[in-house]
Amino acid sequence: MKAVLVVFGWAALNAVLVLVMLPYGESALFIGMYGAGVAVITLFGVVVWLVARAAGWQSRGARLATASLSSGFVALAAILVGLSFVYGYWFAVFAGLPLIAAAYRLSKERLPQGMRPTATAVPTLPAERTRAPSALTRPVKAVASVFAAVTAARSLRPSRRARR
Repeated sequence: MKAVLVVFGWAALNAVLVLVMLPYGESALFIGMYGAGVAVITLFGVVVWLVARAAGWQSRGARLATASLSSGFVALAAILVGLSFVYGYWFAVFAGLPLIAAAYRLSKERLPQGMRPTATAVPTLPAERTRAPSALTRPVKAVASVFAAVTAARSLRPSRRARR
């Protein structure tokens, strides 16, 4: 029932916008096109209402995995279609491959009926080291310390130019 209310609410708000345009003297063509859009939204709402009534007004719930790759492929396809407005209509052909990949991934990402996706745990503590420290760590630190000490000692010694 909620989906039907959303679509009919959308249609009602657009109808209010059509009525707001009337006193401001918009062209009849513009108001007619906007009104036709309201009619299409209303028709869409009727279709949603009929489908929801046939399904028994029950929600099927979430059926996708939490880490969905298919949405990334669809986003890539949308970007490529958007680039076709800049580079020409032929560029939209490249959007086909990500759409095929999205359809394939979507078929693999479906959860079984009745299963709910679980929340993704985000670690808040820094990860612990999984490897033992390298055998070169101590010698490298020793060489670096000796190099720093020699450099500091050389800077304390007067230069050759200062001795003349």
